[in-house]
Amino acid sequence: MRVLTAPRQRHHVLLAATVLVPCGSASEARTIHVDCTYTGPISDGSTTHPYKRINAGIGDVTAEEDKVLVRPGVYWENVVIDKSLTLSGTGPDTTVIKGKAGAAVTIRPNLRVTIEKLTVSIRQ
Repeated sequence: MRVLTAPRQRHHVLLAATVLVPCGSASEARTIHVDCTYTGPISDGSTTHPYKRINAGIGDVTAEEDKVLVRPGVYWENVVIDKSLTLSGTGPDTTVIKGKAGAAVTIRPNLRVTIEKLTVSIRQ
């Protein structure tokens, strides 16, 4: 068996670069708002112009620390979580996701997802 030192040295340099990059590009966690009762013409996920659908809020997530805050209501949609995030309602009695058919919430593998303060069920 032959040991090569050059690839190992490159590996250490690459690791050092990987560790330094996140420190310089730290992102601030955002709260993205969703409200199924919102009737305005503009939806951007802000407090005053929330998205109408949970999937739209998830689509706006850019960092693992982001939170999708779902306001009270019944959301008739099948939610697909394909990013690391926190999905938070206002309480299990006030925020409900009712899937149209099949899985009401699908979470893709290898993600860090927190779901809190809401109820998930399928249409009956």
